[in-house]
Amino acid sequence: MQKTSSLPPPPAMIVSRNVSDCVNSTAHEILEFEADPDLNNVNPSSLRDGIYQVDVNGSAEHPLRFGLPVVAGWRSFPSSLEPSYNELATDALECFTATTGFRVSGEVSEPEAHIYPFEDLHVTVVTFRPLLKPKSTEEVDAIKKFCWRVADGAVRRRDWPKSIDGEVSPKLCFRMKQIRLGKRNAILKWEELTGNLNIMRRCLREELEAQKRMHNMQNGRIGGDGADALSQLTLTVPDLVHSTFIRFWKAPSMPGKIQLMFEKARKDRILHAKIDVDLNIKLVCEDIPCMHIPVDYDHVLWGLDQCV
Repeated sequence: MQKTSSLPPPPAMIVSRNVSDCVNSTAHEILEFEADPDLNNVNPSSLRDGIYQVDVNGSAEHPLRFGLPVVAGWRSFPSSLEPSYNELATDALECFTATTGFRVSGEVSEPEAHIYPFEDLHVTVVTFRPLLKPKSTEEVDAIKKFCWRVADGAVRRRDWPKSIDGEVSPKLCFRMKQIRLGKRNAILKWEELTGNLNIMRRCLREELEAQKRMHNMQNGRIGGDGADALSQLTLTVPDLVHSTFIRFWKAPSMPGKIQLMFEKARKDRILHAKIDVDLNIKLVCEDIPCMHIPVDYDHVLWGLDQCV
């Protein structure tokens, strides 16, 4: 059964379905696992802990590809969550013959899963979706600059969450609801308690529409006439408030063991944890999947000064 976002998607916002395959499985019903498509054509060595390999120009074998998500919590999840998460990730290591990310194990050229290091955990606020595939690095740069203006303008909007004294509110509050295992990945499902997440999404959507109108006016476009990559940008919203923490490179060889581990995790792990996360968003260029990217100006396009 598919979930819907708590924020109704307007014309320029699409509800993403990347996590709709995460179901409540039981140890009596073995899931049929499969490779996560987000890892298609990715070199596993680029997701080894502490190693970043980026081909900014792309190639015939690995064409230019990147995502532009706006994220919360990346590199700023509270340290109080880290010991419990590391226990969960360590238990997960035993379920795969080889892994990348949290700890490299087995033959890195043939991994079964990528387990997120703690610092890569995040909650996606929105993701920009170019409808036209970028044709050149110049067009990529133009899209990045445009999305920067959207993020910067959204934070300056009157409706952006603020405290009573007018300063930017420092927190989002997440309460964990479930640890969910799906056929392609595993997630920590959250509930956001302040309502600020939905307000942020609305401000980003409204600012995107305002920037697109300005762009079209400056370029003499009326309606959809002569639309380019910038005027066709949209936003997607995940259908669940979540943090992905495992993705499958391929169908794991020990599916029963994985599900037994998750049954145990649902009973005695970090379920029902409640954390505060800084409201500071970051617009990032995710040219390495799973947010396993360097903290630098090439990758953190907006909010680098707020990285910890």
